[in-house]
Amino acid sequence: MSNVTYWSDLAELTHATQVEQFGWCACEDQGTLTYTDCPVGNCSNCYSWCDALENGICQTCIKEEK
Repeated sequence: MSNVTYWSDLAELTHATQVEQFGWCACEDQGTLTYTDCPVGNCSNCYSWCDALENGICQTCIKEEK
């Protein structure tokens, strides 16, 4: 018997649970903040969109600072 997912279950998902259950999150493909716990967002330094923030600063900015 396969796992069944209901629409009501989808409302309860977070980034972590979606990745655990489905193996991906829309934030990884579309670069959008799908859930509040998605690890993507705007860099607080250059305000560009980044999918690899570290303490609010994107990896590009971190590399430029070094």
